Amino acid sequence: MRAPVVLRGFEDGIVIHLDDRRDFVMVEAALRARLATAGRLLGNVAVTVNVGERELTPAQLGRLREALAEFNLTPARVVREVRLDGEAGLAAKAMPVFPGTESATGSDGQWASRSEDTLLYRGTLRSGQKVQYQGNVVILGDVHAGAEVVAGGDVVVMGTLRGMAHAGAPANELAVVVAYRLLPAQLRIADVLGRAPDHPEKPDRPELARLQDRQIIVEPYIFRQGG
Repeated sequence: MRAPVVLRGFEDGIVIHLDDRRDFVMVEAALRARLATAGRLLGNVAVTVNVGERELTPAQLGRLREALAEFNLTPARVVREVRLDGEAGLAAKAMPVFPGTESATGSDGQWASRSEDTLLYRGTLRSGQKVQYQGNVVILGDVHAGAEVVAGGDVVVMGTLRGMAHAGAPANELAVVVAYRLLPAQLRIADVLGRAPDHPEKPDRPELARLQDRQIIVEPYIFRQGG
């Protein structure tokens, strides 16, 4: 039997998975206990909470937020999964359960996600595979050369992006692409196309691509919690 709460870390952030098969009161207690044991190891991190297929009530959402706040954590995204037809074992539609903020990217690389629906893909996208969705797309793995990710919103890759990524399709110029290692064969935001250099340097930190003056610019992604 899997643990009621599982924390998985990535560069500058964590994903908290809550078991949707157990009683919420028990999961809430397990979350507080798990965060207490993690303690100072958490630091200032971006937090994504996956509540599985459980549909939480407003009261339960409030208690979840309170539990995180006790450890000075604020969820950047809280999602609920719904299995997609024909994609069993591959993807889950992750629906935002807390209202998000408008997308905003500052000169310091800070980025706030939107509130539209998100497709959460757990695993590696291999050559010939394609994920397309009208909202945001989050890949919990790598995107190999020859694979494609197309999103009406943002594209977030919690691994290495070597394939093609199109954010903001077809005309959302506020969309961004974020990856732990951003090495795309092709990068597109809205209707603006950019290509990787012939011999790109291997990035040593997460990077963010966005539009500025109708040009795609790439800059370090720096997470700082609380202003």
